[in-house]
Amino acid sequence: MRFIFDIRGVPATLIRGEIWEWNAQINMIYANGGASTTKGSLMEKHGVNLILVRQDDTGKMQEDLIACAEKSPADRRSVPTAQIL
Repeated sequence: MRFIFDIRGVPATLIRGEIWEWNAQINMIYANGGASTTKGSLMEKHGVNLILVRQDDTGKMQEDLIACAEKSPADRRSVPTAQIL
């Protein structure tokens, strides 16, 4: 999967969040201004730079979370990314 996001306007650590297609997620999507944090959104106002990626496969979500946790500290510094589910 390949994703392209414009994150130039949000000066914060990039957080990648995988979410299901589920109506209860709408509040987070709205606060973020869409799939990626937009200027003027609630997330941007509170210093959050969040990219939401739809992932309906919980096994894949688990793999991605483990892969992020296993990154070496040097990798985490070079690409400042956190993973949430």
